Formats: sequence, C-alpha cells, structure tokens
Amino acid sequence: MSLPSFASWNVCGFNSPDKVRLCKSLITSHDLKLFCILEAKISVSYVQDPWFINSHVLFENEGSCNNFMESSLGKIWLKWDSMAVSFSQISSSSQLIHGILSMGSFPPMYLSVVYASNNIEERKCLWNQLSDAIPPRDQPWVILGDFNCCRFDNEKAGGTSLSTS
Repeated sequence: MSLPSFASWNVCGFNSPDKVRLCKSLITSHDLKLFCILEAKISVSYVQDPWFINSHVLFENEGSCNNFMESSLGKIWLKWDSMAVSFSQISSSSQLIHGILSMGSFPPMYLSVVYASNNIEERKCLWNQLSDAIPPRDQPWVILGDFNCCRFDNEKAGGTSLSTS
C-alpha cells in the first residue's frame, strides 16, 4: 500500500469552469487525494455562495480549507477526498496554511502549503512562520507550493524583476 498522492498547482485564478475541469482532470489522471490550489484569486464572499461552492467541488466527498480571510483575493485553497485523507488546520496566514495530514493507516504528517509574496519583507514573515511551524524531529513534514522565486532570470517571464530574499 502506498501513500495517497497529493499535489499543488498555481492555477492563476480558479473562477472559470475551464480551470475546474482541468483540476478535476489532473486529480483523476493522478489519483490525487489532496489538491492545493494556489493563486486562487477568490474573494471571501464567493466561498459563502452555495452555487459557487457547488460549482467548484473537485472531490465527491470533499473537505476544504482556505486562507481567504487572511489574503486579498484568496491565495491558497486546499481540497481533499475526505474518504481517503483528512487535514486539520493548525494555522494560516496570507502566505501559508499549516496543519496535520492524516491518511488512513499511515502515520500523520505535517503539511505546510505556501504561496509566497513577491515582497521581501512579507517573505521574511513567511520564513519566520515556517520556522515557528517546525514539527518535532520524529514527525514527517512536507512543504509544498509556490515560493515565487527563480534561480536565474531566464526562468521567469513577465512581472517584476527578480530580487533576493
């Protein structure tokens, strides 16, 4: 038996039906049990609208959490198959959701999902938050997401120029 699969994707906006279909296709083709939508660009009012929520369901028995209250135009939206995994949120901020991922008979693991700011000062806050989230040494910890950074200029297209942080 192998660990349930999970992934993150910077969808650059999760408002269109096409993005929902693409996410469902990715989930199906890779048998994902947890999916992290980054740069969702969803306002808080939308997640209070039953029609919107129902039209953005990715799993039949879906659990979810987001950081839309901490972030203008919501940046991180976690969705999971609640029949296969569960996620217990410990903390969240404008750049991070941190919690414990439980997967049936496997030992739980800490999971931190990141959508980092391009602002150097805000990014320093993220690093401090990650330092504060370090689990006990004997516990597994996965950090995934979009750190909005590149090693070289040619890895980047558009937007602001690279900075160090």
